[in-house]
Amino acid sequence: MKKLSDTKIQLSSYAVPYTSYGEIGEQLFKSLFKMTKEVMFRPYSFNEAFGAVNPPHIVNSLITRSLPDYFDYELVTHPHNSFTVLKERAFSNKRRILFTMWESARLDSVYVEQINKNFCAIITTDLWNKNTFIKSGVTIPIHIVPLWVDTNIFSPRQKLIGNENVVFGCAARLSHGGIRKNIPQIIEAFKIAFSGVKDVRLVFKCFPDCYVDGNSFKDERISVIKAYLNNVSIRDWFYGLDAYITAATEGWGWFQQQAVACGVPLVGVNYGPLKQFFNGYECDHTLVNASQEIYNGCGKQVQVDPVTLAVKMREVYDNTADAFVLGHTNTEKATRFNVEFFEKQFEKTLAKIIYGA
Repeated sequence: MKKLSDTKIQLSSYAVPYTSYGEIGEQLFKSLFKMTKEVMFRPYSFNEAFGAVNPPHIVNSLITRSLPDYFDYELVTHPHNSFTVLKERAFSNKRRILFTMWESARLDSVYVEQINKNFCAIITTDLWNKNTFIKSGVTIPIHIVPLWVDTNIFSPRQKLIGNENVVFGCAARLSHGGIRKNIPQIIEAFKIAFSGVKDVRLVFKCFPDCYVDGNSFKDERISVIKAYLNNVSIRDWFYGLDAYITAATEGWGWFQQQAVACGVPLVGVNYGPLKQFFNGYECDHTLVNASQEIYNGCGKQVQVDPVTLAVKMREVYDNTADAFVLGHTNTEKATRFNVEFFEKQFEKTLAKIIYGA
């Protein structure tokens, strides 16, 4: 009987390590390299925005070119980009696996049709995503493999930070994720909570090409980090925060998971995949019709009430020592999903999909 170690797999994915799906692609490649006979990394594209962070010697070592029929299976990440890739492929749908997640309560019917037609199985991050796909009409088998946190990097800070100011942080791709991540509501909540308060800060992490609306961020207490950060730099950023703000529907919530692993409490919405590792100050939310970007018309997404969020942010400000203790109380909620756990689950799931093992 054949095993994964006899299998040749082509991975079609992003190859940009400074994005979530790029990091997923990088880890999938590393894992497949260890567990299969041969793996080829086939990137979707490289654009100018990411050119500077992809050194040629790294890119060339990861990417080769070969005829698709040479491989036994193709593993594809993320649906809406993968569908453009499918137009170039001649693979049988019996040999293509989709690794993906979603950020609203329903998939677009076009995506559902393409998934059922072009893939033999889905790997997703949690039960919420799986149920979303099933309710949307996906009929192929769906398997769960939670994402990971690198515990060699993301670990609890050892002492209470002595910031001159109380610092809140959040991250979003402002060019297309700012609205979806409810950034305007976070800014409004901050201003409600801290009207006239000087010793408090709100720091946003985004990419260099993100457009920052000067009117929205017009507050000397609000700053923006426009940079590509590696995981060590992200960890160091977390170490300087008193709390991390989360206010949207997440397909997994990598920044939130990493924050919890660092002992930084979350403030905001506990919904969907976040329920697996949320640790902090939970606020109320409502579900509204999704209307932004690719999620337009795709069921419900979370909307946070700025007033309720402001109350929870004020709780952190009023007692940062309690926030520190709370942040360190349940870090294992996040760290139990480490790289080793991911690789074991991924290998087991891949073997089941391909060989029924």
